[in-house]
Amino acid sequence: MFADRYFDRILRTPKEVRDALQYVLENADHHKTHAKTHRPLEADPIDIFCSGMFFDGWREFRLEELGASEPPPLAPARTWLQRVGWRRHGLLSVHG
Repeated sequence: MFADRYFDRILRTPKEVRDALQYVLENADHHKTHAKTHRPLEADPIDIFCSGMFFDGWREFRLEELGASEPPPLAPARTWLQRVGWRRHGLLSVHG
Protein backbone atom coordinates (compact mmCIF):
# COMPACT_ATOMS: atom_id res chain seq x y z
CA MET A 1 0.00 0.00 0.00
CA PHE A 2 2.81 2.45 0.82
CA ALA A 3 5.60 0.93 -1.29
CA ASP A 4 5.72 3.91 -3.66
CA ARG A 5 5.51 6.50 -0.83
CA TYR A 6 8.76 5.84 1.02
CA PHE A 7 12.12 4.16 0.87
CA ASP A 8 14.37 2.85 3.58
CA ARG A 9 18.08 2.43 3.99
CA ILE A 10 20.55 2.10 6.81
CA LEU A 11 21.94 5.41 8.04
CA ARG A 12 25.63 4.99 8.74
CA THR A 13 27.08 8.41 9.48
CA PRO A 14 26.31 11.21 11.95
CA LYS A 15 25.48 13.54 9.03
CA GLU A 16 23.01 11.07 7.51
CA VAL A 17 21.23 10.71 10.86
CA ARG A 18 21.09 14.48 11.39
CA ASP A 19 19.73 15.03 7.88
CA ALA A 20 17.07 12.36 8.46
CA LEU A 21 16.02 13.91 11.78
CA GLN A 22 15.80 17.33 10.17
CA TYR A 23 13.73 15.98 7.29
CA VAL A 24 11.28 14.13 9.53
CA LEU A 25 10.87 16.85 12.17
CA GLU A 26 10.55 19.67 9.66
CA ASN A 27 8.50 17.82 7.05
CA ALA A 28 5.33 19.74 7.94
CA ASP A 29 7.06 22.96 6.81
CA HIS A 30 6.74 21.71 3.24
CA HIS A 31 2.96 21.78 3.65
CA LYS A 32 2.61 25.14 5.42
CA THR A 33 1.58 27.11 2.37
CA HIS A 34 -1.78 28.48 1.40
CA ALA A 35 -3.17 26.34 -1.41
CA LYS A 36 -4.20 29.26 -3.66
CA THR A 37 -1.40 31.78 -3.12
CA HIS A 38 1.50 29.40 -2.37
CA ARG A 39 2.59 31.83 0.34
CA PRO A 40 3.80 30.53 3.71
CA LEU A 41 1.21 30.34 6.47
CA GLU A 42 2.05 31.45 10.00
CA ALA A 43 2.53 28.46 12.24
CA ASP A 44 4.13 27.28 15.45
CA PRO A 45 7.87 26.73 15.10
CA ILE A 46 7.41 23.08 16.10
CA ASP A 47 4.67 20.92 14.63
CA ILE A 48 2.48 19.94 17.58
CA PHE A 49 1.26 16.86 15.71
CA CYS A 50 4.67 15.20 15.48
CA SER A 51 7.29 14.15 17.99
CA GLY A 52 9.17 17.45 17.70
CA MET A 53 7.93 18.67 21.06
CA PHE A 54 9.62 15.65 22.67
CA PHE A 55 12.90 16.11 20.77
CA ASP A 56 15.85 17.28 22.85
CA GLY A 57 18.03 18.44 19.97
CA TRP A 58 16.55 21.85 19.11
CA ARG A 59 18.99 24.76 19.08
CA GLU A 60 16.40 27.30 20.24
CA PHE A 61 14.59 25.31 22.95
CA ARG A 62 15.34 23.05 25.85
CA LEU A 63 12.97 20.13 26.27
CA GLU A 64 11.51 21.58 29.49
CA GLU A 65 10.54 24.80 27.69
CA LEU A 66 8.33 23.02 25.16
CA GLY A 67 5.75 22.10 27.78
CA ALA A 68 5.36 18.43 26.93
CA SER A 69 3.18 17.31 29.83
CA GLU A 70 3.21 13.60 29.13
CA PRO A 71 5.92 11.00 28.52
CA PRO A 72 7.28 10.85 24.98
CA PRO A 73 5.21 8.57 22.72
CA LEU A 74 8.36 7.12 21.20
CA ALA A 75 11.15 4.77 22.14
CA PRO A 76 14.43 6.21 23.39
CA ALA A 77 17.36 6.22 20.99
CA ARG A 78 19.33 2.98 21.22
CA THR A 79 22.43 3.65 19.14
CA TRP A 80 25.30 6.09 19.53
CA LEU A 81 24.40 7.70 16.17
CA GLN A 82 20.84 8.37 17.36
CA ARG A 83 21.78 9.59 20.85
CA VAL A 84 25.00 11.51 20.35
CA GLY A 85 26.68 11.09 16.97
CA TRP A 86 24.39 13.29 14.89
CA ARG A 87 25.02 16.23 17.23
CA ARG A 88 28.56 16.54 15.82
CA HIS A 89 26.96 18.46 12.96
CA GLY A 90 25.00 20.82 15.19
CA LEU A 91 21.61 20.90 16.82
CA LEU A 92 18.54 21.36 14.63
CA SER A 93 16.94 24.74 14.20
CA VAL A 94 13.20 25.33 14.15
CA HIS A 95 13.92 27.87 11.41
CA GLY A 96 15.26 25.29 8.97
